[in-house]
Amino acid sequence: MKATKKCLGLIVPLAVVLAAGVLFAKPPAGKVLPPVTQQIAKLLADLTIVSIYNSGCGGEVSVVVKNLGPSPLPDTVWTVHTPQSAGVYLYKNGTGWGGASIWKFDTAKKLKNPGGMAIFTSTLKVTKATIKAVVDAGNVVKEANEGNNSLEVNLACSSSGTCCLDGTYDGVMQDTASATCPHPTTEKFILTISNLGCSHVVNGEVNTIKGGVPTHTYHFSGSGGGFTGTCCVLDGSLLGIAGTDTANQNIKFKGILCDKDGKWYCSDGVYTNPTGCSGKFTLQQK
Repeated sequence: MKATKKCLGLIVPLAVVLAAGVLFAKPPAGKVLPPVTQQIAKLLADLTIVSIYNSGCGGEVSVVVKNLGPSPLPDTVWTVHTPQSAGVYLYKNGTGWGGASIWKFDTAKKLKNPGGMAIFTSTLKVTKATIKAVVDAGNVVKEANEGNNSLEVNLACSSSGTCCLDGTYDGVMQDTASATCPHPTTEKFILTISNLGCSHVVNGEVNTIKGGVPTHTYHFSGSGGGFTGTCCVLDGSLLGIAGTDTANQNIKFKGILCDKDGKWYCSDGVYTNPTGCSGKFTLQQK
């Protein structure tokens, strides 16, 4: 009976760790994988770290992860829960800090399909530090490229809130059918962003294209931050225009904007309307 009690004592803490989706203090040892041929690579996903940022001076460290494709991630990333599950692991000034499993921070499975991105927000707070993030440190997921799974940046108070997002963007909003959205639609829109002085505060206007004619439908109010030289997080609300059919609407609007050839784009944004249609959006700066 004493031996049984000891075993149970080990099982309970392990169950708690798995339920939390938190990795252990040390990253799992990486497996040595055979070289991937071009033919095999076409059948595999490819995880990479796009950006690392902190939410304001002394804020929590967040990591943007992307599946570069060309294939989806296997379902086992979300269905198999072990201490070695694929996840994101952080280092602060060269010392391992900890991390979380993908199945824990990406419950919506945004990383499932090629091009999908998800954000892991840790409880690690820094004002100035060198932060390194590694995705799938244990090589649990066989990938098209195992050499792009990490990113290291120097975070400081001045590195937050420097996203220069001024400009005009072409966008597409695609509703998802739900109880509050029985007739989903797909609409094109134009978002004009005012981000004077590259401040953390972002304002804008949305014109929805109806019958080929732009119609002023929403104000945008929010923030843009997390710039590390590659991507920013645009987070705010679409506020309906008084006297129009969007009056009194308040739609949450969030996406990761990344720089490509000097232009910002977003491939996997999300909007949430508790009383109407929610869905996904894309943006491309003109």
